[in-house]
Amino acid sequence: MKRSLVLFPLLLFGSLFAKPHAVPPPQEMSAIVAAEKYDEVLLLTQKVLATVHEVARWKWTNGYPIENKKNEYFLRLALLLKAKELGLDQSWAEHYINSQINAIKILETQDFEQWEQEGRGPFEEVCDLKSELHPYLCELMLQIFDLLPQVYPSVVELLPQPALSVPPLSKRACDSLSGEAWSEAIKPFAPFERDLKSRVPEHQEMSQTRLIKTYDEILLLMQKRLAVMHEVARWKWNHGYPIEDLAQESRVLDKSVEIAMKYGIPKPWAIEFIQAQMDAAKMVQAHDFEIWKREAEGNFDETCDLMTEIRPYLIDLACHLFVKIGMIYPELQKNPQLVQPPLSSRESDRFPPHIWRGAVAPLLNKCIQPKEKA
Repeated sequence: MKRSLVLFPLLLFGSLFAKPHAVPPPQEMSAIVAAEKYDEVLLLTQKVLATVHEVARWKWTNGYPIENKKNEYFLRLALLLKAKELGLDQSWAEHYINSQINAIKILETQDFEQWEQEGRGPFEEVCDLKSELHPYLCELMLQIFDLLPQVYPSVVELLPQPALSVPPLSKRACDSLSGEAWSEAIKPFAPFERDLKSRVPEHQEMSQTRLIKTYDEILLLMQKRLAVMHEVARWKWNHGYPIEDLAQESRVLDKSVEIAMKYGIPKPWAIEFIQAQMDAAKMVQAHDFEIWKREAEGNFDETCDLMTEIRPYLIDLACHLFVKIGMIYPELQKNPQLVQPPLSSRESDRFPPHIWRGAVAPLLNKCIQPKEKA
């Protein structure tokens, strides 16, 4: 049984990272943080679009039209007021809002067309539009708008255009991870897996929808933590510091367990999870060292400082991780659908590429700048 649990993540995720990965170039902490915020926006955008399938089911079942000019007007007005409150450029904010609304309508239209072709009748169970779906979508959109001032325009200045356009949750070169490292990191979640099949559910409870969103946020934080290990490796390479530091690992483990237990995470599982992250981190660093030794790499001109920049950032990520894990830990044992590839490629989160491109177009278009820079 133990062996099967170890092999499970390797089999599930190995194909996603089978190709050799290059060591990404050095990054400043400001760029790393900006990339993290950008990915949070992408995750929230993905969740909005995934939830639109539920909206379409409600409209189909209740004979409600896809387009409602009055509702659309008030949504635009509310989001524009929020954008103004946050200091976002109004012309860009309007462009962004239009992109989201257009993507939503396209997705609903495609669902309707498919159901018409199938001669589909009403769905037996649907989430209620007014009491469940609208509040959840408003919550997601407000979270996105809170992040947008941190993302625009800094991200388009810090990251190359092609790197931003990989759908639907970014796999930039700076996030490059080996299959072995990622499999090690997610190993603690493997015992909760029971059914690997990912299906488009005809109905998904809002509680399950929220649960999956939180789980994906955990995967995103884990991915970001491992991506930063490239920067850790550069600092250690420059300073002749060993990859393995057992005394530091012991301190990290003790402190992390203390934090985890505050959020209701059992000590044995917390130890397993933290150890898995540290083991995966060492794999990333060892891989980088092997490449640099083979290429006779000298010292890097610029690296983030391990003590003053990287470790505080990693502590911050760890705190966010345990808050999120604490929120869903009791459910992990009950919900087999949670254990999924990073970052989620579940059927219920999939949509045609052109819809995704339309939704994120404002984040990729360098031509649109704040008025004072025009």
